[in-house]
Amino acid sequence: VTIEPKEGDFPNAQTLDFVNDILLAGYEYDRRLLSAGDDLNVTMFWQALRNVDADYVMRIRLVDANGHERAAVDSRPRSGDMPTNTWLEGQIVEDVTTLPIPGDVAPGRYTVTLTVVDADSGERVNILAEDGHQVDSYLLLAEIRIGE
Repeated sequence: VTIEPKEGDFPNAQTLDFVNDILLAGYEYDRRLLSAGDDLNVTMFWQALRNVDADYVMRIRLVDANGHERAAVDSRPRSGDMPTNTWLEGQIVEDVTTLPIPGDVAPGRYTVTLTVVDADSGERVNILAEDGHQVDSYLLLAEIRIGE
């Protein structure tokens, strides 16, 4: 039996608004158990809340239990083929980013984080709450596990 999501539904549904420009509607991993040296593919589902002028870079990080960054990758949507400053209001963009896991990462649980960065200024973009106040500039995604 295969259960398909309803049209418009996204895996790990979110409604995270990055400065009233783009919304993270959902995300998923290709797997949650990896080995050192593997790649983690993170699929993000974005929606343009208006015609976007800014060029944003998505930063995915792997963080250990002590808060130390173990891996990171910065990428523009669709490997640079669909920069955010070309997005039109209401447009949905599915983007896959690959995070290489270093070969020397110890087994254990790790947090994956997402940050949106303004490519021109280098500043991290804030997530806004429904009432408009700034919540934070990064998002904790689901944990993954590195096995032996």
